[in-house]
Amino acid sequence: MNHKNFKIFIFILFFVFLGNHFIKAKAPNIYLKKQESPKIEQIEASIKILALGDLMLGRYIETLIFRNENMFVNLPKEMFENKDYILVNLENPITLSEKSIEKSINLKMHPKNIKILKEKNINLISLANNHLEDFLQQGISDTIKYLEEAKIKYFGIYQEPLILEKDDLKIAFFGINALWGNIDPYYNLIQETATKVDYVIVSIHWGEEYFSQPSKTQIKIGQKLIDSGASIVLGHHPHTTQPIEKYKNGIIFYSLGNFVFDQIDPITFKELGVNINIDKEEIKFELLPMTVNHFKPELLSSNEKLLECKNLAPEIELDNCMFSIEFKH
Repeated sequence: MNHKNFKIFIFILFFVFLGNHFIKAKAPNIYLKKQESPKIEQIEASIKILALGDLMLGRYIETLIFRNENMFVNLPKEMFENKDYILVNLENPITLSEKSIEKSINLKMHPKNIKILKEKNINLISLANNHLEDFLQQGISDTIKYLEEAKIKYFGIYQEPLILEKDDLKIAFFGINALWGNIDPYYNLIQETATKVDYVIVSIHWGEEYFSQPSKTQIKIGQKLIDSGASIVLGHHPHTTQPIEKYKNGIIFYSLGNFVFDQIDPITFKELGVNINIDKEEIKFELLPMTVNHFKPELLSSNEKLLECKNLAPEIELDNCMFSIEFKH
C-alpha cells in the first residue's frame, strides 16, 4: 500500500470509529444496572378514638347554651382533632316531646343542640342508659331520626353491635344497660362477634351513682365481658370516675364519670377522657383526667394529671399517663 492509499485508509477508519461512537452515545445503554422499583411504604391501619363520659345537654346546660356559652371553651381544640371517632354516652334523648314516663328525673335535649356535637366532631354515641326511654317511644324515634340526619353513628338501642371498619381493621361496639334486665345474652353475642372482628369495645351503664369504687357486681360483669372477648370496657352511670383495671388481655374503665352535665356535687367534678389508638397488634391508651369549672370540663394541670392517673390506675405501669396492651390475632 502506497503512502497516499494509507492516508485514505486511516481517514476512512477514523470516520467509521467516530460514527460508531455517536450511535452508541444516542442508543440506550442496556448494560446499565436496572433501576430498582421504588419502595412502597406500608402504612399500618389504625383507628383513633377519644372516649368521653356522660354528655347531657338539657336542663341548665341548655340554658347556658342558649346564652351562647361555649361548654368546651376550657378544653384545647387539639383534643378533638385528628380522631376517627369521638365517643360519648348521650344521657338524654333528643326530642321536643312533652310526654314522659313517670319518674323523678326525665332528661332531654333540644334538637338544635345537636350542632354542639357536630362542632366538636362527636360522631359516635352510646344510647344504652337509663334515660333513653324518658320520653317514651317518641323520644327514642326522634333521637334516632336526628342522629341519622346529622350523620352521627350510634349504638346501644339494640343488642346487635355497631361494626366500624377502616382499611382492614374492624371494631365492634356494644352498648349495654346493666341497670335493669338480663344482660346474659350479650356474653355469647360478644364471644361470637369477637371471632369476626379485630376488637370488641363495650360501653356499659352500671354501678351506683356517686360511688368512687366499683361494686362487686360491676367487677364480675366487667371481667366476664373480657372473658367473652371484649378488649375494652367503658363504664358509665356513677357520675364520677372509678378505677381502671387491666384484666387478662383487656382493660376495664369502671367509670369515666361525666363529660358535660349540670350536677353540682363536687364528686361529679372528677372526669376522665381516654385517647385510644388501635392497630392490629396493640392498643395504646392515654388518660386525660379532667375537672369541672362552672359546668365546663377542663384538663388537669401536669402535676395534678400525673397524680390522678396514678390514683385511677395504681396497678398499671404508666408512662406520663400512657400505657399499651399488645394483642395477637
